[in-house]
Amino acid sequence: MFILDENNSIIDVHPEGQKIDHYHVTGRLIHLGKMQKEIKLATTDGEKVFPLAALEAKTKGIKEGTAVIVEVNEVGTVIDVHRATGGAVKP
Repeated sequence: MFILDENNSIIDVHPEGQKIDHYHVTGRLIHLGKMQKEIKLATTDGEKVFPLAALEAKTKGIKEGTAVIVEVNEVGTVIDVHRATGGAVKP
């Protein structure tokens, strides 16, 4: 099974029948590590750091302090990033 983003780009692949267990984390962007491929967020549960899949195009133009929602896959890697809309994020 292919998981597509809003631009119909493949962001994850799973064998047929495998359970998909993604989750979303909302927070303010603290740091986007392009060399170490990680993203650091300030969330209501404190600071969180996640490994980052190849998302250069999705993270381009997102500045530190921006409210974002990240999609995390089963192995804990961020596979999608969106600017948060519709409410304040207060971590």
